[in-house]
Amino acid sequence: MAFYNHIHCKYTGVKGFVKLYEYGLKWRYMITEKAKYKIRILIFWEKHGLAAVLDAFPYKRSTLFLWKKKFNESNRKIESLNEQNKTPKTKRKRLWTFEIIKEIQRLREEHPNLGKDKIY
Repeated sequence: MAFYNHIHCKYTGVKGFVKLYEYGLKWRYMITEKAKYKIRILIFWEKHGLAAVLDAFPYKRSTLFLWKKKFNESNRKIESLNEQNKTPKTKRKRLWTFEIIKEIQRLREEHPNLGKDKIY
């Protein structure tokens, strides 16, 4: 007999426990407060219309339509409204060589009050 057959859990026979557990994890860890706030705004929009939302909340019309599009494209999952990473995919790379950087450091140590224009 395999080892895992000896392990017993008190929730083994409860129907729907795994689904309930996953649902609880989703609400506790995966959905941020900001996403909950956004879904409240979208629900307010459905109830009261666009003009009321624009008066009540400090967001533009285009932002609201973007949130609605994201929400509908993800099969109406709230976690799609979580904040995404905003850093650029390609970051600027310095074009200076190592020798130039060392020379700038040397000049800064010798003359601490020298400005960037004079060093250039």
